Amino acid sequence: MPARFPRQSASGTHAPTTSCPLLRPDHCRSAANLTFMHVKTRLALVLLAGLALISLTAAAFAQPASQPNIIVILADDLGVEALGVYGGESYGTPELDRIAAEGMRFENGHSQPLCTPTRVKLMTGLHNYRNYREFMYLDPADVTFAHVLAQAGYRTVISGKWQLTNNLYVVHEGASPQQAGFDEHRLWQLRREGRGSRYWGPTLVTNDRKETWGDDVFGPDLTNDFVLEAIDEHAAADPATRRPLFIYYPMALPHDPFVTTPHDPDAESNQERFAAMVAYMDHLVGRVRAKLVEHELERDTLLLFVGDNGTSTRITSVRNGREVPGGKGRSLQTGSHVPFLAWWPGTIPGEQVNETLVDVGDVFPTLVEAAGAGLPPGLDVDGESLLPMLKGGPALDRDALFIHYESRWYPGPPARYAFDERFKRYDDGRLFDLVSDPNEQSPLDPANLAPEDAARIQAIDALLASKPGAIRTAGAWRPPTPGVNRWTPPAHRPNVLLFIADDMTFNDAGALGNPQVHTPNLDRLAEQGTTFTHMYTATAMCSPTRHMLYTGQYPVRSGAYPNHAKARPGTKSVVHYLTGLGYRVGLAGKSHVAPEEVYPFEKVAGRDLDPERIGEFIGRDGEQPFALIVASTEPHQPWSKGDPSRYDAASLELPPYFVDTPETREALTRYYAEITFMDGQLGQILDLLREHAAHENTLTMFYSEQGISGPLAKWTLYEAGIRTSLVARWSRRIPAGQTSAALLQINDLLPTWIEAAGGAVPPEIEGRSMLDLLLEPGPKHRDVVYGIQTTTGIIANLEPYPIRSIRDGRYKLIWNIAHENRFTNLVTEENRDGFYFSWRDAAETDAAARALYERYQHRPEFEFFDLEADPHELSNLAHDPSHKERLAAMHARLRAWMEDQGDLGLQTEIEAPQHQSRPR
Repeated sequence: MPARFPRQSASGTHAPTTSCPLLRPDHCRSAANLTFMHVKTRLALVLLAGLALISLTAAAFAQPASQPNIIVILADDLGVEALGVYGGESYGTPELDRIAAEGMRFENGHSQPLCTPTRVKLMTGLHNYRNYREFMYLDPADVTFAHVLAQAGYRTVISGKWQLTNNLYVVHEGASPQQAGFDEHRLWQLRREGRGSRYWGPTLVTNDRKETWGDDVFGPDLTNDFVLEAIDEHAAADPATRRPLFIYYPMALPHDPFVTTPHDPDAESNQERFAAMVAYMDHLVGRVRAKLVEHELERDTLLLFVGDNGTSTRITSVRNGREVPGGKGRSLQTGSHVPFLAWWPGTIPGEQVNETLVDVGDVFPTLVEAAGAGLPPGLDVDGESLLPMLKGGPALDRDALFIHYESRWYPGPPARYAFDERFKRYDDGRLFDLVSDPNEQSPLDPANLAPEDAARIQAIDALLASKPGAIRTAGAWRPPTPGVNRWTPPAHRPNVLLFIADDMTFNDAGALGNPQVHTPNLDRLAEQGTTFTHMYTATAMCSPTRHMLYTGQYPVRSGAYPNHAKARPGTKSVVHYLTGLGYRVGLAGKSHVAPEEVYPFEKVAGRDLDPERIGEFIGRDGEQPFALIVASTEPHQPWSKGDPSRYDAASLELPPYFVDTPETREALTRYYAEITFMDGQLGQILDLLREHAAHENTLTMFYSEQGISGPLAKWTLYEAGIRTSLVARWSRRIPAGQTSAALLQINDLLPTWIEAAGGAVPPEIEGRSMLDLLLEPGPKHRDVVYGIQTTTGIIANLEPYPIRSIRDGRYKLIWNIAHENRFTNLVTEENRDGFYFSWRDAAETDAAARALYERYQHRPEFEFFDLEADPHELSNLAHDPSHKERLAAMHARLRAWMEDQGDLGLQTEIEAPQHQSRPR
């Protein structure tokens, strides 16, 4: 059995560690003096470290026997529940389990809840209130563990993920690897712009040389190779002259995007791919251990393995029989409770389980003491050395841990709190029992606590009260360090322009897959940006689609689920969110949303899309960023604009879900002509951006809305109805000429704009920001998308016909809830499209035409499609026994989503008129 290493309380017999007094803060110093000392000495400390580094040469240091090699491995988005040795049951981690068995496992190891805050704290040993400024930013003036180890004679190497130089919004530059004290580097995302992929087809910078590999190369293999090569070189060097080796290995794994790995090329879902990524991470860590053993360096090397924050919130794992949702970015314990392992055969006894409260801030002083180094005079770190415990000495005299967390990037509120193994106190007074209430739903009343518990909480409160600084939730937060220009001026934030088509099937443009349709301006935009081919609205009707786009909420949640809908009172929209971030927010063209107080757009132009008025809005104020929705009414019926004569009806290639009749062909010539007319409108808008010098700093998007207003398209949940296309251009940021098949929903756009504007996405928005996907197009964003069709309230509807759907990367389930009714609308009853009645005539003699004609009005309860084999949804597999389990699982997930939305199916359909601004 592993030896248990209990945490000692303040009343215990173990004395505090005193073997390295420079590494402990002076707890008697006042908070004001502590802050003043840090500010006054920072520049001097860096100059001292720099002068010392300049004076060193490789020959000046031979590795003393007392100086171990040091390797720090930081996993990316890995909560404690992911490792088998911590009771994790979802993933295989045999290599890390072996490292834990051969060394020490800290049961109560903690990080910050997000990656950059953790990296800054890990590398500097300081609480975030002292030196954290921005996401993806490390102050070049900060002293890091690499500086101190280099000064102590170490060769310093870093390989993996950097993400500390800039985030596209800060004006100033963060630290380079060299400025942070590293001699050699191989890194992904040395800079945010042009960062490329971290996984397949990676872009890495090796000692300032940037290189992109082929799509068959896996980036984590390359960064791991760099680590192994450094160990090989160290082992081959002359022991009489070689320097001790320090490797900092911040891995990219298993952070999203969730991808396949060389060992698991067939993983499909996010959960399966995350499992594959954890397994591959474990494999790569095992390679490091094996390389040390190969060169007989294991007894001369201290290796630490830590997670940088909790697991992604998109992942649920099982630990000790209990499901654990990922807590990344949250102040819950699942956001910061991470694996924390130490391995040093011959020095750290094996099979050690240590229950002391430790965090990433303890790594800096631990390394410095292990190296036999001292800190520059006056530098106080907040962590404490763990080395005495690692060597079998007494536990730290620590009652609680303190976290100051403010991401400046990730959704979620900032927080300051202190906690022990059971209780947690926030600085707003809330108190929680973490054992009985891990999700922190029920604050405790301190008056009801037992005396022994009250004593524990008194120690927690004392720690929290001892920390200076406070959360600033409004404006540009600045830690107590003067003279730092933190936040981007408005001119550096992008303008946002979205051009919306009206009833245009996702592939009906030259650049979108239909070369028959003449769309030179959209084609040009696609060449300059990235095309996303699998964007989905939840409902194939104009009004609820626009509500979903502008609110970021699904239709039932906002109340705007029928056509001609109105949102619930008090709902916030893009106007509120972006105006709050300093933007002018305007609408030109079609509105189709209500009420006015939910959508208080500046009315820029009417449905004529007057270019003079739109140009005035774009060019009005070069200092204040703008967001402009340009909503065309084309190619909505009637198809009366453009020149149909440029399209030869006889030579058109029809989609296979249309019946080939002369009327169908003639209607398509008018529809395509109106798309070409709309493309001319788009061209005018693009020209206006250039005319007003706004094209470079405008995130420009084209969105095709929903499908053609004809049978088996608009008003349905088939692909031709709810699948849409998005084209996005942002000069020098979004790659040009690329395509992504990632699953997206239209409510993902609003959080993307908020994030691009530098804001935090509020919790009521259900969409997921795709900013990372825009900057680095890839195959994954969502694992499923949902659909809802409300037929009650549309023109010529005769009976309720609610429809729901769910699709993943390959399969799609459509649930026709009232399938016994007949589906009716203005197409079936009035032939509004001008060609559906010709299908009825063709059906009299053509069985295939009869099937399509009847299918539009009469459908089974369930339709299940393999979209990879059947992209046009012509073969219903709902009764295929081989798909029974998959169908059931998708149906259960769909119903769970409906329950979460408050969607009662048929009852919700019947209540639709109550949610219309002009009931039909």
